[in-house]
Amino acid sequence: MELLVLGVTHRKGVSYKSVATGKPYEICVLQYLVPVEPTTTQNSQFTGHGLEVREIQCEPSTLDQFANHQYPKKLDVDIRNDPRNLSKTVAHGLLK
Repeated sequence: MELLVLGVTHRKGVSYKSVATGKPYEICVLQYLVPVEPTTTQNSQFTGHGLEVREIQCEPSTLDQFANHQYPKKLDVDIRNDPRNLSKTVAHGLLK
């Protein structure tokens, strides 16, 4: 899927709240832009112009694929269902 990618971030360490238990965490997120889509529901209204930032989880093992690009940049990103939770999607790097 072609996305206008802003960048990819990777964080890992030991949770501040769980320092006593030593619970590790690892978070890799791809940020991209999409056009603002105004929506109206029974209780709210959302309007705007331009682009807004969205995020999707990214496989940490694919981080190096994003290293040699100037951002923002349109990239063809491999988006798949997360096998651990099929209702979520995960970026699995760049398509060749």
